[in-house]
Amino acid sequence: MCTCLRRSVCKRERCSRRLEAARRSLESGERNPRSVEASATDTLRSAGLRIDYAELRRAADLSALDVAKGRVILALAAHVGTTRLIDNMVFDVHDDGVHADVMLY
Repeated sequence: MCTCLRRSVCKRERCSRRLEAARRSLESGERNPRSVEASATDTLRSAGLRIDYAELRRAADLSALDVAKGRVILALAAHVGTTRLIDNMVFDVHDDGVHADVMLY
């Protein structure tokens, strides 16, 4: 049971923690955008969220990716009950590692 004074804060934190699945996937070397999205989606669904979208895109112009490389953004929208949550995380993905939650510009 949630012990937050405001349940909306708890829901937001629940969604944000699920972005960590994508971070772990990238850090483990996954570079297929669909696989990273699936990792986030599976984790969100297992937590009881209904997903509108979870998409890994090029951060500069939100274009589709063939390979996760450079500055990318994972954008997602999901529902917890009647509340729609929208969140994102920006990553710098390079051959030598991944930096998560970086500034967009």
